[in-house]
Amino acid sequence: MIRNRAAVDSIISYDDELKKLENQQAYYERYLNEANEFGMRILDFNKFDMVVKLVNGKLVRWRKSDYHSAKLLNNDKLTLKEFSNKEFVYGGVVSFYITRLQETEKHAINLIHTLQQQYHMDGE
Repeated sequence: MIRNRAAVDSIISYDDELKKLENQQAYYERYLNEANEFGMRILDFNKFDMVVKLVNGKLVRWRKSDYHSAKLLNNDKLTLKEFSNKEFVYGGVVSFYITRLQETEKHAINLIHTLQQQYHMDGE
């Protein structure tokens, strides 16, 4: 359907980037779930006196609280180190996921500009 080579190349490039993003999203979700599930086993969230609510689409603290109220269910050093490792790896996955999101955004912008240029479209 699309015969313009520059447009085709840009679409293929964007599609490739979306596949990479999907792959990274799977890792993001996997490590998020693992860290959360592990945290549920070692942290007592009932003692964590922090209430948040949605304000203008953002989560904000509803009342002043601090992290000193958080309590551990398990003080075993090996278990805590394992949790720390999971959180550390998750942080790396999040960082790389953000990079993929930014790269995908650049490809999307490039695709839009290519299509506008090749098909003589104004900035609609």
